[in-house]
Amino acid sequence: VSANLIWLQMDSKAYSLRGESVVLLNGRYGLFTSDSVNSGNSYPTLIDLKSLECDHNHAGSIVLNNGAHFVFTGGFAGSSLTGNGITVASTFQGGMKVSGMQIRGNWRYGVYVAGGRGSSLIGNEIGDNSQQGNGLFHGVWLGSDLKEFIAIGNNVGDSVDSGANKQGYGFRINGCSIVTGK
Repeated sequence: VSANLIWLQMDSKAYSLRGESVVLLNGRYGLFTSDSVNSGNSYPTLIDLKSLECDHNHAGSIVLNNGAHFVFTGGFAGSSLTGNGITVASTFQGGMKVSGMQIRGNWRYGVYVAGGRGSSLIGNEIGDNSQQGNGLFHGVWLGSDLKEFIAIGNNVGDSVDSGANKQGYGFRINGCSIVTGK
């Protein structure tokens, strides 16, 4: 594992990226967004990835610091050695839509969403996270800067026959406005 390698970094003025069957293994981050120009409208605009696999990355599988309109369909975001499966920072401007993914075996949270607007988790398997210790972290954490979040049909908890689930709560809501789900 390389503690310095970022497999895919999308920075300021990067408009869009679409990909299928993308594999990002054993780096510092699998996918990392940023906005070094920080002009107010310079952040990355669209990422649409199908069958994304981020596995055994050191600091996190998917880290969305800045941007809008991120769509992940199918794949795996897991086994982060010191971080989360998916991190959405409070500085994130838009919506993240994740469906049909396996998000498991991460050192901290499966999904950590501090900000953004109009994000959703639909039909995902989120389990066996908080590998750092029993109950220290949760399957999904939703922060107070997040607006309009939807969760439907997710299996959150112990993965089938693994016995490795150490997550505290399935969902931990910390002040998010407007949460809906089934």
